[in-house]
Amino acid sequence: MASRRRLLWVALRRAWHRWQEALLLVQPETVVAWHRKAFRRYWTILSRAPGRPRLDTEIRRLIVRMACENPTWGAPRIHGELAKLGFNVSERTVSRYLPRIRPGRGVLREWGTFLRNHREALAAMDFLTVPTVTFRILTV
Repeated sequence: MASRRRLLWVALRRAWHRWQEALLLVQPETVVAWHRKAFRRYWTILSRAPGRPRLDTEIRRLIVRMACENPTWGAPRIHGELAKLGFNVSERTVSRYLPRIRPGRGVLREWGTFLRNHREALAAMDFLTVPTVTFRILTV
């Protein structure tokens, strides 16, 4: 294979006398810049490709209805029920269409009561690392 390439270049040199004028010398940084530009163009073209089709309105309404009628069900349960009904929807898609329900005032009050009742037994810790001027790592 390599010998065929060499023969091609030898034949081109003999047939084209001004071949040296077509040579172009470039820096390695220039080649790297060309590659980066080509990759950016490639990923830009790929990102313009259409994504998954939108979910049917019927299925979106069904997700909302199931969530409202069964407030204890989350995305995994609704996803499972939809799968049983024959709908091919991912759990992530189900969670995206679930209505956002804020916790009631009673729930927040209960949490505050829990914290007040157990404050003597609760402990909290944070660990973090700090780089020093001498590039040592301190764990705090």
